[in-house]
Amino acid sequence: MKKNKRIVLTDDEKDLADMKYNIEDKFLLEQDKVELHKKIYNLDSQIKEIFYLRLFANLSFKEIGEIMGKSEVWARVNFYRGKEKMKESEENEKRM
Repeated sequence: MKKNKRIVLTDDEKDLADMKYNIEDKFLLEQDKVELHKKIYNLDSQIKEIFYLRLFANLSFKEIGEIMGKSEVWARVNFYRGKEKMKESEENEKRM
């Protein structure tokens, strides 16, 4: 640990380390996005639409209910059911 204290990174080395970290983070985030879209794609059409409106359009459950001609509670419940279906499918994949 004493040796590590003596090492001082220059600004260029810090920038390079930050850039490497950012590239890796971006890659992992993109992979997560792809996996999320795959899981959403396998849901029922109404639940899929709720997910897209909630996660990507950042709409409230009240707004989603208005758009779909349903209640806020309906949107909230179906969003929850969709999350549960995604968890189930993930657990089934892990078992295989």
